[in-house]
Amino acid sequence: MAVREIMLNADEDGDGGIGSISDDGDPADDPKIGAGFAYVSQQLAGTTLTLKSTGRAGESVRLATAILEY
Repeated sequence: MAVREIMLNADEDGDGGIGSISDDGDPADDPKIGAGFAYVSQQLAGTTLTLKSTGRAGESVRLATAILEY
C-alpha cells in the first residue's frame, strides 16, 4: 500500500500521509490483513526513500524493506 501511495502520490488509506500505513505508534489502529496487522514507516535521505513494513499475527512478526531512488 505504501509503495502504491508513493507511485500514485495519493493517500489511498486515508491515514493523512502518503507512503505510510498507520505509522502513528498505536498498534490498536493498524490495518488488519487476514488474521494479522501491518504498518509501514518511511524515511527520506536525499534522493533515497526507505519504506519499512512490519506485519504481525500473534507471536509472529515479519519485516520487509523497500528502497526507492528518485
